[in-house]
Amino acid sequence: ISGGYVFGWAADLDALSSPVDVQLFIDGVRVQTASANLMRGDLTGFLGDGRHGYQIAMPTLSSGLHEVDVYAADSSNGQLVSIGSRLIQG
Repeated sequence: ISGGYVFGWAADLDALSSPVDVQLFIDGVRVQTASANLMRGDLTGFLGDGRHGYQIAMPTLSSGLHEVDVYAADSSNGQLVSIGSRLIQG
């Protein structure tokens, strides 16, 4: 989380040619879904063509502590897999 964005990368090793859906949850509520299809040069060659990055704008948060969780959806069954979690101050 930096500059008002949650960012990183996600890939399904069973389906590298397809982007993974990444879901952002705040305090247990899904607030946004994005496709992990942005170019990441550091992934090129390691994970196919490197188009596995994501960037999600953070919504404005109320005052207090908030739990931010990011999940990737498994391409074969849609099951959510945790790829990150952090507590942040709103």
